[in-house]
Amino acid sequence: MTLSNWWACWWLLVLVVVLVLVVVLVLVVVLMLVLMLLLMLVLVLVLVLVLVLVLVLNCSSEPSRINN
Repeated sequence: MTLSNWWACWWLLVLVVVLVLVVVLVLVVVLMLVLMLLLMLVLVLVLVLVLVLVLVLNCSSEPSRINN
């Protein structure tokens, strides 16, 4: 194995490692963004359900207050 072949092999190995790290980093960032979006969607749904529940309870208790 000559010196130029060794350097070519070394740089190829470094390039492959860097590319793998970049792909893993991009996948992690994309997964984190997707999880954050899902979490925000769940929070919005919970808030909407709580608001609907409060409105329903408020409206259902309204006639009893009028009768009293």
